[in-house]
Amino acid sequence: MPVRVLRSNRSAVRRPRRGRTTTWATTDLTVTVAAAGQNNIDLLADLEVAGSSVVGITVLRTLLWLHVQNWAAVGDYVRTGLIVEDKGYVGTTQALATNRNLDWMYLTPMAAVASGAAVSVASLYPATGWPADIRSRRVIKDMGRTSILALSNSSAASKTIDVFVRQLIGLP
Repeated sequence: MPVRVLRSNRSAVRRPRRGRTTTWATTDLTVTVAAAGQNNIDLLADLEVAGSSVVGITVLRTLLWLHVQNWAAVGDYVRTGLIVEDKGYVGTTQALATNRNLDWMYLTPMAAVASGAAVSVASLYPATGWPADIRSRRVIKDMGRTSILALSNSSAASKTIDVFVRQLIGLP
């Protein structure tokens, strides 16, 4: 009787796949936005300081917390948004947050909460801030682009805003 060679089905044996390496980019600062002014903040600046390039990375998730310290009137509001855009917008007074036609990850107005005619500083959102968990993903494919937090103040007085942002970054 001939010797028979038995082969095992190697495709049934699964090898563990190496997952994508991730890291967190954190921005924690207080910014003053002038009356009827804008401010655009680079959220990936600490990754670039470390010597690595941001080309090819993916913004996987964003945890955002904003707190306006000085609401003055009931009609005050600040528009805020997250976008991957050219670095030329960072630190400028270009009205990025007022352009609704861009590819926004997140765009929302923040308004003072009123109880009657006065601003209610004891209500939930002005006292504790605006939290958001954004799961919109963006890939940075080109040189000179970064993740930007855009703030636009539509109030007659300047606003001081506490900013805390953590972004989960998938490395290439």
